[in-house]
Amino acid sequence: AQDNETKIEATSAVTRLADQILSQVTAAKRNLEEEPIALRELNIIECVQDGVRQVQSLGCDKSIISSFDSEELNVPHDPTLLKRAIVNLLENGIEAAKSQVRISIMKNNNQAFIRVCDDGLGMDENKVSVYLQGRGQSGKANRQAFGLSSTNHIVRSHGGKLIYKRSDLGGASFEIRLGVV
Repeated sequence: AQDNETKIEATSAVTRLADQILSQVTAAKRNLEEEPIALRELNIIECVQDGVRQVQSLGCDKSIISSFDSEELNVPHDPTLLKRAIVNLLENGIEAAKSQVRISIMKNNNQAFIRVCDDGLGMDENKVSVYLQGRGQSGKANRQAFGLSSTNHIVRSHGGKLIYKRSDLGGASFEIRLGVV
């Protein structure tokens, strides 16, 4: 019941959307296929510092504040995958922040906590689980958001948990909880 111009435009849009979906699914699949080859007991602070340096090298206009309880905290992890999860959380924080992102590492008993907080608006707590499952809509583009689900998968493959809370800075706070040997 549509005119030819509308049908041609719809056909073009469907093709474009299909290409976007295929590209996103391929990228997500690539991220999720990489399981930790072997979790090695290494200094997790070095992994986090590498992630911070990578994000800062992209020319970030927001302040990234790092806070570590100590200089060394050995935790079993795959540095490549965990760094990817940290970079994703930092990039999300930078995008959401007004002016500041904070990353900290703490140890409490047998757990290590890597916390990324921003001073942005935060997330609707009712939608967090949707994003962790890869079903949320990206704020960057008209597509699904897979970053948090990929991060969640990486953290879970390390035997950990990814927890969302409101940040004391006013925005979002994502905390990676990992076991310490």
